[in-house]
Amino acid sequence: MLGQWVSAAPWGGVAALGVAIAGGFVVGVHVVLPFGLNSLGLVNSAFGREPVAALTFWVLALLALSVLTLRPPPSRKERDRMTRVLALEGVSKSFRGVPLLTSVDLELLEGECLALSGPNGSGKSVLFRLACRLAVPDAGRVAISPKYLHPKRTFPQSFGVIIDRPGYVASRTGLDNLLELASIRSIVGEQEVREAMGMVGLDPETPQAVGRYSLGMKQKLALAQAFMEGQQVLLLDEPFNALDEKSVVRTRDILRRFLNEGRTIMFASHNADDVAALSTRHVRIQDGRVVPAT
Repeated sequence: MLGQWVSAAPWGGVAALGVAIAGGFVVGVHVVLPFGLNSLGLVNSAFGREPVAALTFWVLALLALSVLTLRPPPSRKERDRMTRVLALEGVSKSFRGVPLLTSVDLELLEGECLALSGPNGSGKSVLFRLACRLAVPDAGRVAISPKYLHPKRTFPQSFGVIIDRPGYVASRTGLDNLLELASIRSIVGEQEVREAMGMVGLDPETPQAVGRYSLGMKQKLALAQAFMEGQQVLLLDEPFNALDEKSVVRTRDILRRFLNEGRTIMFASHNADDVAALSTRHVRIQDGRVVPAT
C-alpha cells in the first residue's frame, strides 16, 4: 500500500513521506532504542559509547539516499515516446512541385501492426521512404528511436523494407541474390537465407534466374530479404501485391508470427481483408494528411 502511494505521489508527496519516515526513525532511535538498550544493559557493551548518534546518522543517510533515487512515474506522453519506433512530426513533401504530404504527424509504436491505405498516387510510397530515411522531408522531421540508429549510418538498423520492389541482378538466381545482400552485414549465413526463402514459398535450389521470375515470385523474394536477417521493424509497401491466394494466406501467417514475437510492422494495402486480418491500428492518407481510417 505504501509503495503504491509513493509511486503515484508527486515530488512534494515523496519529500513529505521521506521527512515523516525520518522523523519516526529519529524518535524511535532517541527514545525507544536507548530505553530498551539501557534496560538490557547493552548500550556500552554492544554499541559503544554513542550508539544513538551513530544509528541516527546511518538511518537518515539511507533515507536521504532512497528519496533522492526515487523518480516520478513517466507521463503518458513520455511512455509513448519511450516505446515509439519512429515518428513523423509535421512532415511535408512535394514531388516536382506537386504537394503529396502536408504537415503529417504519425507515430509507429513498438509491437503494433499499423496499416496504411489511400488512393493511388496519394503518397504512400513516399511516406515509407521518409519513414526509413531514404528520402528527406521538405519540412518537419522524422524521429527514429536511438535503439535503431547507428552513429555511422543514416539508414536505421534492424529495419526490413519493401518499397517499389528491390532491384536484383537479373542473371543470377534468387538464392545468389539474397546471399549477396546477406554478405554486406554478415549477420546471417546461407542456412538462414534458405529458411527465409522456404518460408515465403520459394525453392532455394531452383536454377531459374531472377530475370525469369514471375511478379509473384519477385514479391516473395522481396519479402524474404525484408526479414531474413531477423529485422525487428518491417516497413512493407503493398506486401501482398501480385501474390496468389495461397501465398497471401502464407504471408499473413508469417506476419502474425512476427507480431507474436514482438516485432513491429507498418504496411500499405488497398485490400480491406488484409487490413482486418493483421492491423492493430489503421490510418489513411487523405488530401495529403494522415487521418484515422473510418
